[in-house]
Amino acid sequence: MKRDIVILSPGDTVAKAAREMSGKDLGCAVIVEGSKPIGVVTERDIVKRVISKGKKPSEVKLESVMSSPVITIDYDSTILEASKVISEQNVRRLVVTKNEDIVGIVASVDLLSYAPEIFEEKIEEMEIGPGVCEVCGQHFQSLNEVNGKYVCDNCKKILEG
Repeated sequence: MKRDIVILSPGDTVAKAAREMSGKDLGCAVIVEGSKPIGVVTERDIVKRVISKGKKPSEVKLESVMSSPVITIDYDSTILEASKVISEQNVRRLVVTKNEDIVGIVASVDLLSYAPEIFEEKIEEMEIGPGVCEVCGQHFQSLNEVNGKYVCDNCKKILEG
């Protein structure tokens, strides 16, 4: 999660957003009303909705180019939960909140370095089957992977216990 983010108002200009985003080497800004996030403006939004249309960034207000509603995630959420929200909502960034205050942004690219851990969690949760338990030798409709072996629920309890 990036904590040093750009927070602007809907009436600010695209030029101001671009300057601040560039100054912090960030790809987006969060637009707030009071302290509530109401939109996000990205470099892509600026290119597609302002520059490519020949508009002057100094004359275009953020409220007219921001993406809304803002997709947020709680500060205490896991990497797996963040990945799931990004995937389900088809977004590249989530605004991270703690007690309704904005504390940062997490981007899909930020999660890539944690991809092995995400997949390991999913594999550990996944049942495999049907098949033969590698410990007791009996056939079951579903097996679990424990320490590299495919085992039934009973043998799993024994191995983990």
